[in-house]
Amino acid sequence: MVVASFSSCPYCLQVLALLLPRVPNWRRAVALCALAGVPAPALADSLAYFDAYRTPHLKTASLIQAQRDCFGGHTYKRSDQEGVFHSVWSGAKAP
Repeated sequence: MVVASFSSCPYCLQVLALLLPRVPNWRRAVALCALAGVPAPALADSLAYFDAYRTPHLKTASLIQAQRDCFGGHTYKRSDQEGVFHSVWSGAKAP
């Protein structure tokens, strides 16, 4: 999937064209390192960054919003409904 941030940059599209065929091997290398107990943080984090950057709806931001709501009584927005929400999480006190 190509997101608007990639499609607006001709250089980025060239880099993406070089990277995409190699992504399965990149994933295998990260998996093999993890299975062998070999630390490869730069390799694994760069793959995670690449996946996050080309995702149209960044799911990690939703996780951070949920954590803030749970621990600090903040609110969050949902992608499936309009409005602002607050949940009373198990064991948490309502604000």
